[in-house]
Amino acid sequence: MNILLLGGTRFLGKAIAEAFVANGDNVTLLHRGKSTTLPEGVTSVIGDRHDVHTFDSLQEEWDMVIDTCGYHPDAVRTSVNALQKASKQYLFISTISVYEEFAIANNLEEDDAALLTISDAQMEQEGLSNDKFGKFYGHLKTRCEEVVREGFPNNHLILRPGLLVGPYDVTDRFTYWAWRVQQEAEMLAPGRPDKQVQFIDVRDIADWLVRLSRNDVKAATMNVIGPTKGITMEQLIEKAKQATGSSTPVTWVEETFLKEQGVHPWLEMPLWLPESFSLREDGRLPEGEIVFSLDRAIEYGLQTRPVEDTIRDLVTWWDTLGKSEPGAGIALSKETLVLQEWHAKQEATEQPS
Repeated sequence: MNILLLGGTRFLGKAIAEAFVANGDNVTLLHRGKSTTLPEGVTSVIGDRHDVHTFDSLQEEWDMVIDTCGYHPDAVRTSVNALQKASKQYLFISTISVYEEFAIANNLEEDDAALLTISDAQMEQEGLSNDKFGKFYGHLKTRCEEVVREGFPNNHLILRPGLLVGPYDVTDRFTYWAWRVQQEAEMLAPGRPDKQVQFIDVRDIADWLVRLSRNDVKAATMNVIGPTKGITMEQLIEKAKQATGSSTPVTWVEETFLKEQGVHPWLEMPLWLPESFSLREDGRLPEGEIVFSLDRAIEYGLQTRPVEDTIRDLVTWWDTLGKSEPGAGIALSKETLVLQEWHAKQEATEQPS
């Protein structure tokens, strides 16, 4: 197949390029030339996707365009308009952050939930661009989806990934847990052990896209996250310990106490979103978890590798970086203090009155 990849030099895009090349497909990367290393076996075209003339040099016919770097509807509109006649299908990487009810819904499905959006006037007022989007990330992605559907009404694929994990992840969010379980000091675990968490290895998305490109799927929008069999936070930590041979002791700390101690969800405790984040407008907790439905993606063949394999590969890659600690996650010094306070509170509670 002849694949045009917009972006494709980092993380998810890199994994996608490598998967198609390994499958024997012809892969052309249109990128800005800012990366010093490119996936092996690709054809490199340097250009600005905002400039319609950039696409004039691409004279080939494409079986699929894969857009990994569209964050503003104007940028996506330029590529969509330029490639309408040249490509059989347009695949756009969106995000689960497009959902308006992200924090108050359970088993969120693609067609039933309200989406965030933003007007042209507000975009102009905020000075938003493909490189500047801030808190409007999800709003702009919704608008980008609309542009893709308008330009490729019968031959679009829109994927809404959740937390992306795996080697070459510069955010260190999931990597934090793979690193932390290897430290001998007592480890803090947040909230409920049985709370379900979702994430997906970028290589699983890439392998799936190779299969999906052959399945003649005309038009679909899909949540893309995992694991496909589901996993709790406790199971994740146990799998990380098993994969790394760790015997690090784990202490579960109630989230109300974590908030009192100023521990920030997600930033200091990746994958942790407190229950209060899930409150409905009436103040009640939703039934179940904040979980995104995978039914449609699984129906179209999405498969995820064992979490242990992702963790082992992460550790192998991390060890090549020569870093002492990841950029995400709570500092060990702060974690120690929080645990000391937690144990003191538990001991005081257990004392007879």
